[in-house]
Amino acid sequence: MQQKYCIKQECLRKAQGAFLLAHKMGLLEDPSMEGLEARRQNHNEKLKMMEQEEKLFYGPRYFSAPAYLQYELTRLKLNFVQPSEAVRSTGLCPDVTEQEKKEFYEKNMDLFGRYFGDLFTYEAIMGIILPMRRCHRSLRNGYGRMHMTSLSKTYYVSSKTGNDSNDGLTSESAFASLFAINQRSLQPGDHVLLERGSIFCGQYLQVTDSGREDAPVVIGAYGEGDAPRIEACGQGIWYQNYGAPLDSPTHVYRGYVSSAVLLYDAEYIIVEDLEITNEADKIIGEYYSLGDKMNRTGVAVVAKDKGVRHGITLRNLLIHDVNGNVYDKHMNNGGIYMTALRPENEELTGVARYKDVTVEGCFVYQVSRWGIAVGYTYAHDKFQGAELDEEIFLKYGHENMLIRDNYVKAAGGDGITSMYALRPLIEHNMTDSIACEINDRIYSEPGNRLGKVAAAIWPWKCKDALFRYNEGADTRLNQDGMAYDADSGDGTIYEYNYSRQNEGGCVMFCLQESIHNTFRNNVSFDDLGGTISPAENPDALIKDNTFYVRKGVPFVRKNMDGGNYTLEKNQIVDLEN
Repeated sequence: MQQKYCIKQECLRKAQGAFLLAHKMGLLEDPSMEGLEARRQNHNEKLKMMEQEEKLFYGPRYFSAPAYLQYELTRLKLNFVQPSEAVRSTGLCPDVTEQEKKEFYEKNMDLFGRYFGDLFTYEAIMGIILPMRRCHRSLRNGYGRMHMTSLSKTYYVSSKTGNDSNDGLTSESAFASLFAINQRSLQPGDHVLLERGSIFCGQYLQVTDSGREDAPVVIGAYGEGDAPRIEACGQGIWYQNYGAPLDSPTHVYRGYVSSAVLLYDAEYIIVEDLEITNEADKIIGEYYSLGDKMNRTGVAVVAKDKGVRHGITLRNLLIHDVNGNVYDKHMNNGGIYMTALRPENEELTGVARYKDVTVEGCFVYQVSRWGIAVGYTYAHDKFQGAELDEEIFLKYGHENMLIRDNYVKAAGGDGITSMYALRPLIEHNMTDSIACEINDRIYSEPGNRLGKVAAAIWPWKCKDALFRYNEGADTRLNQDGMAYDADSGDGTIYEYNYSRQNEGGCVMFCLQESIHNTFRNNVSFDDLGGTISPAENPDALIKDNTFYVRKGVPFVRKNMDGGNYTLEKNQIVDLEN
């Protein structure tokens, strides 16, 4: 049961306690884990029918077992924090006095730090403190088909029955460790299959070989049971170097990284159906805050010395407990991070970039810093100014980027971000409890590194990015802290997305180089701090949206109102506290 849901035993007990509490309050009919599984199956079937009938819905089209558990836990928490009608009907919803709110603010100053060390004033965020206070109280109470060539091989790896002296070519003669795979040269059409139920502790995969478009290299699973689990535990160390300083002198651009799975200059490769962790030792301070903490990734993908890297597919991965460095935002830290590094000889090999990237169906939980980040590049200096020419992307940026059906929860920093991409599509994703380490309590040793900002689902320096059918909930307060952020890109469209109770608001249009943005047909429910943040952007169209705004929460966030925008045919509905 514990392994199926990818959480520690203590967390599983807390989840079961939350379901029992919900049952006693009349909010849940069946609190058992069997009941949870039945609800998951029913939910997935409902989503399937809605898609077939072309009905509008938000978030992933399918929930894995661990993703659905976290989905239900978040919904239970949010229904209590801002009491739903069902919760209010129980008569158990606690009132929070003005004095209690002020005391909470004074005792938790570290939660309200801004970018340069100053604090949000009590008056500015008093509407956020009430659900925060309720949240703390509730927590305290326990609540493809593909072509294979005639020369292709399938390698089997089993930690249970294998031996590295075997040939690995059948399940009966499987290898025992991933080291046997790292020592082999993989050919187009080869499969590397890890036995379900296997645990590879202190091991990692490092792949530098490529497949072909008609014969990709596939890394996946075989057998019955739980997904095979790679527990890197800080192993799989490699050196990351962008080859030049990044767009901010405070961003770290080189250093050692530990990755459970590393795809280095590989292309036409599929990684699927694995469970991946990369935990740190539970040393006081190491778990969160050390400034020189090791950079860690679940899956790292690197393009460097072979030009355009095609056909990277990551799908159905369970990635959790990756204790990376929250300060080094553009090192390969977090669940999934893809980067392009400066080639040794760009004139000879061509520009390092990506074409045809898919990240889908992944559940990413308790990772630092990023949930899913695709595409930071050494060529960032080519994307200057607000107007971004398509030709720049065809030479230096990424093409055909698809991020869909992913669920990111409890990322230390940002949730899901596309970077330097031409017309990326980001759809049917869900984030909750994002930016949970962007506060003074945890983000305590940055040195001269800024970056104390994070949002849920957003692009960076993209052209004509399309975000649709996504959901962002419970993003934590920071200088940003909103669900959506059109950041320094050209032509970003957000349509048919949903946001709920994000402490930094619904959407930001970020700074002077954020142009030609459209926010349409979206629903914002009880977002806090200020619903929209037009932060110095020259233009934005906000049209045909529905905003449910709590009494006392400004529609435009304070001190983030210097941009230009046009409102057309929006509906603003007042909510009572």
